[in-house]
Amino acid sequence: MTRIITHFMTHSKPVFGQECKKLLKEKSIVPWDSYLTLTNTNGEITMKILVGYDGTNAAKEALNLAKVHAKSFGATVDIVTSMEKGTENEREDIEQAERGLEWAKSLFDENEIACDTHLLIRGLTPGEDLVQFAEENKADEILVGVKRRSKVGKLLMGSTAQYIILQASCPVVSVK
Repeated sequence: MTRIITHFMTHSKPVFGQECKKLLKEKSIVPWDSYLTLTNTNGEITMKILVGYDGTNAAKEALNLAKVHAKSFGATVDIVTSMEKGTENEREDIEQAERGLEWAKSLFDENEIACDTHLLIRGLTPGEDLVQFAEENKADEILVGVKRRSKVGKLLMGSTAQYIILQASCPVVSVK
């Protein structure tokens, strides 16, 4: 496998194409390692993007960003919803999660972007589940939506996004 640089990051925005080459010559940017993508021997990009999806508006924004990244980098996308329990009492929640995943997949299908959906019910917290899934499936990037919370809310309930950002072995992009 060879590694190719597909895009760089300045302090405020991603830089592509000719502008990227110009800034690199001037040494005013450095490679942003999270966007080093892997190619196979045929030169096809095999980048994997994982999106944590829970149906919130922030998660929908993460899906939109995943579409942009997948198109830009020729990546495949895994959309993951995690639930801690899967008992009969949660049957309605499970069905709702499945419908949400089907809707999310349709966004990628209509744009001809390779996409798989996964409903994880493994007894782990959503943060633990997403980090473990990313490692098991060798994700190159994780996208998560973040909800605004008070400091007390974060203290009492924790933050799934914070856990993922701190524990994931690949780059994490948080979206509001």
